[in-house]
Amino acid sequence: MAKNDKYTEIIKEVLIKNYDARSNDKLLYMLTLEEIHPCITERSFISIFMDLDELGLPNYDTVTILRRLVQAKNPELKANERVRDWRTAKEEKCRKEFKA
Repeated sequence: MAKNDKYTEIIKEVLIKNYDARSNDKLLYMLTLEEIHPCITERSFISIFMDLDELGLPNYDTVTILRRLVQAKNPELKANERVRDWRTAKEEKCRKEFKA
């Protein structure tokens, strides 16, 4: 199983178990790291950040990209409506900025 496949399954499980993580990428990231490395909260942020690869942890962007894929395939795991609207507006703004 490829790393991203493993991460995708973990992210899906976190989204199933934790409704708030569906709408909060920071919470999703923290819970995902805890699933992969249960004692992660005992380390300092800087040591986690500097040792992501060594610890076998995904970076933040990987988790948010995989969250989008999981939610696209599993609509029942989507964010709440307010966050969905905000994410859509942000995406449209980015598309306009990069199109110019």
